[in-house]
Amino acid sequence: MEIFPGNESEKPHLPRALERIREEKGNKPKIIQVADKGLNCAENIGKCGSNDGYIFSKSPKMMAEKDLEWVFEDKGWTDVTDRDGEVVYRYKSVTGVYDYEYKDSDGKTIRFQKSEKRIATFHPSLRKKQAIELTRQYDNADVTLTGDREKLEHDLKLAGTNILVTSELDRKEREIYDVYHRLWNIERTFGMMKTQLAAGPAYASTDDSIRGHFLTCYTAIVLLRLLEKKLFADAFTAEDIIEYIRKAYAVKLGENDYYNILKRKDAGIGETMQKRTGLPLLAKRLSDSKIKSFFEPKKWTPLYKA
Repeated sequence: MEIFPGNESEKPHLPRALERIREEKGNKPKIIQVADKGLNCAENIGKCGSNDGYIFSKSPKMMAEKDLEWVFEDKGWTDVTDRDGEVVYRYKSVTGVYDYEYKDSDGKTIRFQKSEKRIATFHPSLRKKQAIELTRQYDNADVTLTGDREKLEHDLKLAGTNILVTSELDRKEREIYDVYHRLWNIERTFGMMKTQLAAGPAYASTDDSIRGHFLTCYTAIVLLRLLEKKLFADAFTAEDIIEYIRKAYAVKLGENDYYNILKRKDAGIGETMQKRTGLPLLAKRLSDSKIKSFFEPKKWTPLYKA
Protein backbone atom coordinates (compact mmCIF):
# COMPACT_ATOMS: atom_id res chain seq x y z
CA MET A 1 0.00 0.00 0.00
CA GLU A 2 1.42 3.35 -1.07
CA ILE A 3 -0.04 6.57 0.36
CA PHE A 4 0.91 9.98 -1.00
CA PRO A 5 -0.65 13.48 -1.17
CA GLY A 6 -3.54 13.83 -3.58
CA ASN A 7 -1.92 16.73 -5.42
CA GLU A 8 1.08 14.59 -6.47
CA SER A 9 1.34 12.45 -9.60
CA GLU A 10 1.17 8.72 -9.02
CA LYS A 11 3.80 7.98 -11.70
CA PRO A 12 6.95 8.47 -9.56
CA HIS A 13 5.46 6.46 -6.70
CA LEU A 14 5.15 3.22 -8.67
CA PRO A 15 8.93 2.63 -9.05
CA ARG A 16 9.40 3.34 -5.34
CA ALA A 17 6.68 0.84 -4.42
CA LEU A 18 8.31 -1.75 -6.69
CA GLU A 19 11.70 -1.11 -5.04
CA ARG A 20 10.20 -1.84 -1.64
CA ILE A 21 8.60 -5.06 -2.92
CA ARG A 22 11.97 -6.07 -4.35
CA GLU A 23 13.66 -5.36 -1.00
CA GLU A 24 11.10 -7.57 0.77
CA LYS A 25 10.97 -10.39 -1.79
CA GLY A 26 14.49 -10.30 -3.21
CA ASN A 27 15.30 -10.72 -6.90
CA LYS A 28 13.65 -14.10 -7.36
CA PRO A 29 10.01 -13.24 -8.19
CA LYS A 30 9.10 -11.68 -11.53
CA ILE A 31 7.01 -8.54 -11.13
CA ILE A 32 4.69 -7.64 -14.00
CA GLN A 33 3.15 -4.18 -13.76
CA VAL A 34 -0.43 -4.01 -15.02
CA ALA A 35 -1.76 -0.48 -15.25
CA ASP A 36 -3.87 1.90 -17.30
CA LYS A 37 -2.74 4.96 -19.26
CA GLY A 38 -2.14 6.96 -16.10
CA LEU A 39 0.96 4.92 -15.20
CA ASN A 40 2.14 4.23 -18.75
CA CYS A 41 5.17 6.47 -19.16
CA ALA A 42 8.63 6.01 -20.64
CA GLU A 43 10.29 6.38 -17.24
CA ASN A 44 8.29 3.54 -15.65
CA ILE A 45 8.97 1.32 -18.67
CA GLY A 46 12.66 2.24 -18.57
CA LYS A 47 12.95 1.44 -14.87
CA CYS A 48 11.28 -1.93 -15.29
CA GLY A 49 13.83 -4.53 -14.18
CA SER A 50 15.40 -6.90 -16.70
CA ASN A 51 13.61 -9.82 -15.04
CA ASP A 52 10.32 -7.96 -14.77
CA GLY A 53 7.61 -6.96 -17.23
CA TYR A 54 4.59 -4.77 -17.88
CA ILE A 55 1.16 -4.65 -19.48
CA PHE A 56 0.05 -1.05 -20.05
CA SER A 57 -2.83 0.58 -21.84
CA LYS A 58 -1.76 3.20 -24.38
CA SER A 59 -3.94 5.92 -25.86
CA PRO A 60 -3.96 5.67 -29.67
CA LYS A 61 -4.72 9.41 -29.78
CA MET A 62 -1.30 10.07 -28.27
CA MET A 63 0.54 7.84 -30.76
CA ALA A 64 2.24 8.94 -33.96
CA GLU A 65 0.42 8.18 -37.20
CA LYS A 66 3.24 5.91 -38.39
CA ASP A 67 2.85 3.77 -35.27
CA LEU A 68 -0.83 3.20 -36.10
CA GLU A 69 -0.55 2.12 -39.74
CA TRP A 70 -0.73 -1.57 -38.81
CA VAL A 71 -3.91 -0.94 -36.82
CA PHE A 72 -5.78 0.45 -39.83
CA GLU A 73 -4.88 -2.46 -42.10
CA ASP A 74 -7.79 -4.85 -42.73
CA LYS A 75 -5.71 -8.01 -42.49
CA GLY A 76 -4.62 -9.74 -39.31
CA TRP A 77 -7.74 -9.27 -37.19
CA THR A 78 -9.17 -12.12 -35.08
CA ASP A 79 -12.83 -11.95 -34.06
CA VAL A 80 -14.09 -12.87 -30.59
CA THR A 81 -17.81 -13.69 -30.75
CA ASP A 82 -20.60 -14.38 -28.28
CA ARG A 83 -22.89 -17.42 -28.25
CA ASP A 84 -25.02 -15.93 -31.01
CA GLY A 85 -22.04 -15.39 -33.27
CA GLU A 86 -22.02 -11.61 -32.82
CA VAL A 87 -18.59 -9.97 -32.71
CA VAL A 88 -17.82 -8.77 -29.17
CA TYR A 89 -14.39 -7.45 -30.09
CA ARG A 90 -11.53 -7.98 -32.55
CA TYR A 91 -7.81 -8.01 -31.89
CA LYS A 92 -4.51 -8.05 -33.72
CA SER A 93 -0.90 -7.59 -32.67
CA VAL A 94 2.53 -6.55 -33.87
CA THR A 95 5.94 -7.10 -32.28
CA GLY A 96 8.90 -4.80 -32.71
CA VAL A 97 11.62 -2.71 -31.12
CA TYR A 98 10.42 0.74 -30.05
CA ASP A 99 12.23 3.93 -29.06
CA TYR A 100 11.54 5.58 -25.71
CA GLU A 101 12.95 8.62 -23.95
CA TYR A 102 12.36 10.57 -20.75
CA LYS A 103 14.09 13.19 -18.59
CA ASP A 104 15.48 12.08 -15.24
CA SER A 105 15.39 14.12 -12.02
CA ASP A 106 18.47 16.06 -13.16
CA GLY A 107 16.86 17.00 -16.47
CA LYS A 108 19.06 14.61 -18.46
CA THR A 109 17.37 12.92 -21.43
CA ILE A 110 17.45 9.14 -21.15
CA ARG A 111 16.91 7.20 -24.39
CA PHE A 112 16.45 3.45 -24.71
CA GLN A 113 14.82 0.79 -26.86
CA LYS A 114 12.39 -1.90 -25.81
CA SER A 115 11.24 -5.10 -27.51
CA GLU A 116 7.49 -4.90 -27.18
CA LYS A 117 4.28 -6.54 -28.33
CA ARG A 118 1.47 -4.14 -29.14
CA ILE A 119 -2.10 -5.42 -29.19
CA ALA A 120 -4.94 -3.48 -30.78
CA THR A 121 -8.54 -4.25 -29.82
CA PHE A 122 -11.64 -2.97 -31.54
CA HIS A 123 -15.09 -3.03 -29.90
CA PRO A 124 -18.03 -2.33 -32.27
CA SER A 125 -20.32 -1.31 -29.40
CA LEU A 126 -17.69 1.04 -27.98
CA ARG A 127 -17.19 2.57 -31.42
CA LYS A 128 -20.89 3.44 -31.68
CA LYS A 129 -20.87 5.03 -28.24
CA GLN A 130 -17.68 7.02 -28.79
CA ALA A 131 -18.74 8.12 -32.28
CA ILE A 132 -21.96 9.59 -30.89
CA GLU A 133 -20.08 11.35 -28.08
CA LEU A 134 -17.45 12.75 -30.45
CA THR A 135 -20.00 13.99 -32.97
CA ARG A 136 -22.02 15.68 -30.22
CA GLN A 137 -18.88 17.20 -28.72
CA TYR A 138 -17.71 18.67 -32.01
CA ASP A 139 -21.23 19.83 -32.96
CA ASN A 140 -21.43 21.76 -29.71
CA ALA A 141 -18.04 23.29 -30.46
CA ASP A 142 -19.25 24.44 -33.91
CA VAL A 143 -16.54 22.77 -35.98
CA THR A 144 -15.69 25.10 -38.86
CA LEU A 145 -11.91 25.15 -39.11
CA THR A 146 -10.15 22.63 -41.34
CA GLY A 147 -7.91 21.52 -38.47
CA ASP A 148 -10.94 20.80 -36.31
CA ARG A 149 -12.58 18.71 -39.03
CA GLU A 150 -9.37 16.74 -39.56
CA LYS A 151 -9.09 16.04 -35.85
CA LEU A 152 -12.73 14.91 -35.75
CA GLU A 153 -12.10 12.55 -38.67
CA HIS A 154 -8.96 11.24 -36.95
CA ASP A 155 -10.75 10.69 -33.64
CA LEU A 156 -13.68 8.98 -35.36
CA LYS A 157 -11.23 6.69 -37.13
CA LEU A 158 -9.89 5.62 -33.73
CA ALA A 159 -13.29 5.27 -32.05
CA GLY A 160 -13.66 1.86 -30.44
CA THR A 161 -9.93 1.14 -30.66
CA ASN A 162 -7.62 0.54 -27.71
CA ILE A 163 -3.94 -0.36 -27.57
CA LEU A 164 -2.10 -2.53 -25.06
CA VAL A 165 1.70 -2.61 -24.91
CA THR A 166 3.55 -5.41 -23.16
CA SER A 167 7.01 -6.80 -22.61
CA GLU A 168 5.55 -10.32 -22.50
CA LEU A 169 6.32 -11.25 -26.11
CA ASP A 170 5.55 -14.95 -25.75
CA ARG A 171 2.14 -14.52 -24.15
CA LYS A 172 -0.99 -14.97 -26.25
CA GLU A 173 -3.03 -11.88 -27.12
CA ARG A 174 -6.17 -13.15 -25.38
CA GLU A 175 -4.19 -13.86 -22.21
CA ILE A 176 -2.73 -10.33 -22.17
CA TYR A 177 -6.17 -8.87 -22.82
CA ASP A 178 -7.80 -10.89 -20.02
CA VAL A 179 -5.06 -10.02 -17.51
CA TYR A 180 -5.36 -6.32 -18.28
CA HIS A 181 -9.13 -6.34 -17.93
CA ARG A 182 -8.87 -7.72 -14.41
CA LEU A 183 -8.10 -4.10 -13.54
CA TRP A 184 -11.86 -3.60 -13.76
CA ASN A 185 -12.27 -5.56 -10.53
CA ILE A 186 -9.67 -3.35 -8.85
CA GLU A 187 -11.39 -0.18 -10.07
CA ARG A 188 -14.70 -1.60 -8.88
CA THR A 189 -13.17 -2.33 -5.48
CA PHE A 190 -11.91 1.24 -5.05
CA GLY A 191 -15.29 2.55 -6.21
CA MET A 192 -16.97 0.40 -3.59
CA MET A 193 -14.56 1.64 -0.91
CA LYS A 194 -15.41 5.26 -1.76
CA THR A 195 -19.17 4.71 -1.81
CA GLN A 196 -20.47 1.82 0.29
CA LEU A 197 -17.55 1.86 2.75
CA ALA A 198 -17.06 5.66 2.78
CA ALA A 199 -13.27 5.41 2.53
CA GLY A 200 -12.92 8.97 1.33
CA PRO A 201 -12.56 11.68 2.16
CA ALA A 202 -10.40 10.55 5.09
CA TYR A 203 -10.80 12.94 8.00
CA ALA A 204 -7.36 12.21 9.44
CA SER A 205 -4.13 14.19 9.52
CA THR A 206 -1.28 12.00 10.77
CA ASP A 207 0.34 9.29 8.66
CA ASP A 208 -0.52 6.57 11.20
CA SER A 209 -4.20 7.54 11.41
CA ILE A 210 -4.53 7.73 7.60
CA ARG A 211 -2.93 4.31 7.22
CA GLY A 212 -5.14 2.94 10.00
CA HIS A 213 -8.24 4.28 8.25
CA PHE A 214 -7.40 2.61 4.95
CA LEU A 215 -6.22 -0.59 6.64
CA THR A 216 -9.70 -0.84 8.17
CA CYS A 217 -11.26 -0.28 4.74
CA TYR A 218 -9.00 -2.87 3.09
CA THR A 219 -9.78 -5.40 5.82
CA ALA A 220 -13.50 -4.87 5.19
CA ILE A 221 -12.91 -5.36 1.46
CA VAL A 222 -11.09 -8.66 2.08
CA LEU A 223 -14.00 -9.93 4.19
CA LEU A 224 -16.51 -8.85 1.54
CA ARG A 225 -14.52 -10.54 -1.22
CA LEU A 226 -14.39 -13.76 0.82
CA LEU A 227 -18.17 -13.60 1.20
CA GLU A 228 -18.60 -12.86 -2.50
CA LYS A 229 -16.19 -15.51 -3.84
CA LYS A 230 -16.23 -18.28 -1.23
CA LEU A 231 -19.63 -18.11 0.43
CA PHE A 232 -21.78 -16.97 -2.50
CA ALA A 233 -19.60 -18.29 -5.37
CA ASP A 234 -20.09 -15.02 -7.31
CA ALA A 235 -23.88 -15.44 -7.33
CA PHE A 236 -24.15 -12.00 -5.68
CA THR A 237 -21.88 -8.98 -5.85
CA ALA A 238 -20.21 -7.40 -2.84
CA GLU A 239 -22.48 -4.39 -3.35
CA ASP A 240 -25.54 -6.68 -3.09
CA ILE A 241 -24.15 -8.21 0.09
CA ILE A 242 -23.54 -4.80 1.70
CA GLU A 243 -27.05 -3.67 0.79
CA TYR A 244 -28.52 -6.87 2.24
CA ILE A 245 -26.59 -6.57 5.51
CA ARG A 246 -27.70 -2.96 5.95
CA LYS A 247 -31.33 -3.93 5.48
CA ALA A 248 -31.12 -6.92 7.80
CA TYR A 249 -32.86 -5.75 10.96
CA ALA A 250 -36.06 -6.46 12.82
CA VAL A 251 -38.64 -4.29 14.57
CA LYS A 252 -39.84 -5.21 18.03
CA LEU A 253 -43.64 -5.57 18.06
CA GLY A 254 -44.10 -6.76 21.61
CA GLU A 255 -42.90 -9.12 24.28
CA ASN A 256 -40.85 -11.91 22.67
CA ASP A 257 -42.05 -10.81 19.21
CA TYR A 258 -40.03 -9.20 16.42
CA TYR A 259 -40.92 -8.53 12.79
CA ASN A 260 -38.29 -9.19 10.09
CA ILE A 261 -38.54 -6.26 7.66
CA LEU A 262 -36.44 -7.75 4.84
CA LYS A 263 -38.35 -7.63 1.56
CA ARG A 264 -38.94 -10.68 -0.60
CA LYS A 265 -36.68 -9.29 -3.34
CA ASP A 266 -33.78 -9.82 -0.95
CA ALA A 267 -34.71 -13.45 -0.35
CA GLY A 268 -32.08 -14.78 -2.80
CA ILE A 269 -29.18 -13.77 -0.57
CA GLY A 270 -31.23 -14.63 2.51
CA GLU A 271 -31.85 -18.19 1.30
CA THR A 272 -28.15 -18.78 0.72
CA MET A 273 -27.22 -17.22 4.06
CA GLN A 274 -29.85 -19.25 5.88
CA LYS A 275 -28.59 -22.51 4.34
CA ARG A 276 -24.97 -21.69 5.15
CA THR A 277 -25.44 -20.31 8.68
CA GLY A 278 -28.62 -21.95 9.95
CA LEU A 279 -29.92 -18.52 10.98
CA PRO A 280 -33.69 -17.84 10.61
CA LEU A 281 -33.17 -15.06 8.06
CA LEU A 282 -36.38 -15.72 6.11
CA ALA A 283 -38.73 -16.03 9.07
CA LYS A 284 -41.06 -13.02 9.23
CA ARG A 285 -41.71 -13.31 13.00
CA LEU A 286 -38.77 -13.81 15.36
CA SER A 287 -38.61 -14.60 19.08
CA ASP A 288 -36.06 -13.37 21.62
CA SER A 289 -34.10 -16.62 21.36
CA LYS A 290 -33.93 -16.39 17.56
CA ILE A 291 -32.76 -12.79 17.74
CA LYS A 292 -30.03 -13.80 20.20
CA SER A 293 -28.88 -16.58 17.87
CA PHE A 294 -27.62 -13.93 15.43
CA PHE A 295 -25.13 -12.76 18.06
CA GLU A 296 -23.92 -16.22 19.11
CA PRO A 297 -21.65 -17.49 16.25
CA LYS A 298 -20.97 -20.74 18.09
CA LYS A 299 -24.55 -21.78 17.33
CA TRP A 300 -24.19 -21.09 13.60
CA THR A 301 -23.71 -23.89 11.09
CA PRO A 302 -19.98 -23.86 10.13
CA LEU A 303 -19.53 -21.93 6.87
CA TYR A 304 -16.68 -24.15 5.71
CA LYS A 305 -15.60 -27.68 6.44
CA ALA A 306 -12.02 -28.04 7.68
